[in-house]
Amino acid sequence: PAELARIADPSLQAEGTLTAQARIQGTTAAPTGTVRVSGSNLRVRQPRGMPALRLEATADLRGAVARIDTRVSTGASLLTVTGIVPVASGGAYDLRAQGRFDLALLDPFLAAAEAQMRGLMDLDATITGREPKPEGTIVLHNGSFTLPAQGVRLSDIEARVQARPDRLVLESLTAKAGAGTLGASGSVGLAAPMPIDIKLAARNASPISSDLLTTRLDADFALTGEVQTAMAVRGAVRISRAEINIPQRLPSRLPELTIRQPGPPPPPPAVPISLDIELTAPGQIFLRGRGLDAELGGRLHIGGTAAAPKPEGGFTLRRGQFSLAGQSLNFTTGKVYFDGHLPIDPGLDFAATALSANVVATLSITGNASAPKIRLSSVPELPQDEVLAQLLFRRSASQLTPFQLAQIAAALAQIADLGGSGGFDPLGSVRKRLGLDVLSVGGGPGRTSVEAGRSIARGVYLGAKQSATGSGSQATVRIDLATGLRLEGDLGVAPSPAANATPGAPPTGNQVGITYEYEY
Repeated sequence: PAELARIADPSLQAEGTLTAQARIQGTTAAPTGTVRVSGSNLRVRQPRGMPALRLEATADLRGAVARIDTRVSTGASLLTVTGIVPVASGGAYDLRAQGRFDLALLDPFLAAAEAQMRGLMDLDATITGREPKPEGTIVLHNGSFTLPAQGVRLSDIEARVQARPDRLVLESLTAKAGAGTLGASGSVGLAAPMPIDIKLAARNASPISSDLLTTRLDADFALTGEVQTAMAVRGAVRISRAEINIPQRLPSRLPELTIRQPGPPPPPPAVPISLDIELTAPGQIFLRGRGLDAELGGRLHIGGTAAAPKPEGGFTLRRGQFSLAGQSLNFTTGKVYFDGHLPIDPGLDFAATALSANVVATLSITGNASAPKIRLSSVPELPQDEVLAQLLFRRSASQLTPFQLAQIAAALAQIADLGGSGGFDPLGSVRKRLGLDVLSVGGGPGRTSVEAGRSIARGVYLGAKQSATGSGSQATVRIDLATGLRLEGDLGVAPSPAANATPGAPPTGNQVGITYEYEY
């Protein structure tokens, strides 16, 4: 049984059966004869899931040398090693290794990281000389790599590695990342201190695509230095589009515990890898979720080391809205910034302002991404419900309908519970089911109306308004021509005279106009 290997190494937990047969003659310095070894269902218990191997090996002893013929197989994977090996020390090797490997064999080693590799790898190499050094090629066909938790998906991976006496050369590596491509080339020295020079390029690539983050970018990186002493990563990334989705509920944070237990000393610190990466995004970084819908752009520099990166810079608002209890607030300013400190937790600074009568109402989002803070303020200073009434409806809370007061209560609940379900929102759930941007009930006694609509393109709004009495309906189109300049058109059915006589009834009929607004 293979578990007898524990006699030589107690940590080796092997399974399977080994069979050997030997007929040896001559002297220990120059033996002759034949040795045959076979094995079936060979595997180790850790890591779990290792496939069972089959082994067939023959050695013909010819005095100072032996001719070997070894085959190891499992499923579609096969490795053969044939040639001459010295029996005594100081002799020369002359071996050839050939094989094809299914990368699914790596599943037990990648399971902890929830990663997966697929593809076929061909090996053709020789090992020669008194100090044996490998030479040959490794070719990967139709490979893929996925890291679902991070949204990493690479497909159609093709690679070719050349082994030389003094270094490994990555002649080519190509892969598809979404609609774009990745490519790499370079070399790693085999002798200390193992100099390294690897270049990586991405073109219109989407290496990350998940429910939380999707990117499309161009990039050029260079990894240089020495593997045993220090390395450096330098490069530039240009993000043409990124979509960041904030989940409705963030995972709870658990406290970190320091555990000390007796055992061997910790491994030496990893080789430092310095960073010098410039990240630019002219625009189209979309931040969505939990009521936020914003587009940003900017520049970020990542310095420090791989173990302790230091991002500096940030992204400023191009446009943005915040959905609060079924109403959309336009942000006037906003930015996401990094200060280079650890742990990495970007800061937020967004503000939405509404002007009505003699009141300036402001909703601000500040703090860090891990714990954002929403604050309501106004000039002159008003209670929270009054500030929300001005923000959402541009009127006093005393002038709101019962439905609008319910929306104010939902907005206060949403602000008080950022990590929850968003509070009670009687109209918001209906609005989301209908795919609308606006669904509201307005007016007052005797003049209640319902309005629904959505933005069909950037700066283009299409809506409809219906009197609760059924006396009139109206379709509305608004097109933003420039900052503060809007083209409006209405098409509707004229209400009854009784409805016209009601003060403040919703406007109906046909009309076209241009509106200009300026905020002082």
